[in-house]
Amino acid sequence: MPDVSVYAYRRNTGEPAWVFQPSSGDRPGAFRLVTDGTLIFAGTENARAYGIDASTGTQRWMTELGPPGGAVKAFYASVAGGRVYYGVRDLSLNPVRGRFVALDAATGTEVWSHIFDPESPELDSGCLGGAVFFDDMVIVAADDGRVYAFEQATGAGRWVAPSLRGRVENFDATGDRRWLVVADSIVVVGSDTGYLIGLDARDGTQLWMNTPRLGSTSYHPTTDGRVVYQVFAGGQLAAIEASSGRLLWRTGAIALRSPLVTDSSLYVGGSSGYYALRR
Repeated sequence: MPDVSVYAYRRNTGEPAWVFQPSSGDRPGAFRLVTDGTLIFAGTENARAYGIDASTGTQRWMTELGPPGGAVKAFYASVAGGRVYYGVRDLSLNPVRGRFVALDAATGTEVWSHIFDPESPELDSGCLGGAVFFDDMVIVAADDGRVYAFEQATGAGRWVAPSLRGRVENFDATGDRRWLVVADSIVVVGSDTGYLIGLDARDGTQLWMNTPRLGSTSYHPTTDGRVVYQVFAGGQLAAIEASSGRLLWRTGAIALRSPLVTDSSLYVGGSSGYYALRR
């Protein structure tokens, strides 16, 4: 079994700083990590969420988001405003069910959660997490393909945007796993169907819908605030104008991860190594 601990290295020298491997045997490096500058937040395949001291690698807290045993998983974390948010999926159920959870970032105490009811009984209704933020809202997609906006403080619902079910020809029978990014005041949402949609972040109104026909949107999109950069299932990296959904350019099959965006460049990992591209 591969080592899925969390490793820290000193940026100036590359020397190891610390390793976090909990005594429970959990794999805290299984999903994307996020940080608020003080703590690092990790989800696990065993329903546990961790807050890790960023300076020392010591465990500050652990919260169980479901029964242990491997069927319930705490997926991708997001953090803002003193809260850390996780998507939770119970894979012991068919269809999959789950919820979206807000924890106090300093203590791991649960603040609120939302259980997703599926749009139709045969659809999955868990949540992979990967939430994004706009004003005082946290925005996330459920497994059935709908997009939800909640008040960060209370979990009260603000708006729900519909799925692509019945609107595109290749909607999967179990649902649609979708990743999001906020560019200015537009939430750009990918889809297993290969479509991208632009939503008004204030009220969830659809502004545009487009597909470059490159397969599913397999990874988290990133943005410079004007352009959204999306990797598709075939490895193509595409630049999409956030305001219109227009395809600006695309690469060949080079990318296997979401790109890092800087002022002048994009950095992306692929099967043949790492690439630097001019924006």
